[in-house]
Amino acid sequence: RSGRAHATWAGSGSRQGGVVEREVRGLGRLARLLWRTAQLVRAGRSHGSVDVVHANDLDTLPAAFLLARRWDARLVYDAHELYSEFEAPAPPLARRLTLALERGLARRTESIVTVSEGMARELLPRLKLQSEPLVVMNAPTRADEPLQRFEHGPLRAVYQGRLGPG
Repeated sequence: RSGRAHATWAGSGSRQGGVVEREVRGLGRLARLLWRTAQLVRAGRSHGSVDVVHANDLDTLPAAFLLARRWDARLVYDAHELYSEFEAPAPPLARRLTLALERGLARRTESIVTVSEGMARELLPRLKLQSEPLVVMNAPTRADEPLQRFEHGPLRAVYQGRLGPG
């Protein structure tokens, strides 16, 4: 089915609001995470046991943790985002709860994978990890070749994932 982007991500700018409004949105996001966890665990139980469970970001990590424990499987956490900073400025209570959840579960994984060296360096202290996450770049290999000149200067290309306000 086609997805919908929240107005914040559709270019209308970052939603600020007061502290209470931001906290309610953050706590609502955590409530949706719990609901989604229940849905994923229910769906996962219908499959036979597996050797490895791969959690793609925090929104699947709690369910992946529960299923991996059920099947005595290895758990891999693939962290692409800093979920505790999802909203700028981050609501303090929701940020602490999100970070505590992510930290507690991430430290129980077999392996953590992320998208860049900078993200790996950030996750190390944030999640209080024993070792730096494995970096798997999702970008083409860079070729060091001279830039070709065009009428208005050199052509430059930027490889960019999703970008949003804040």
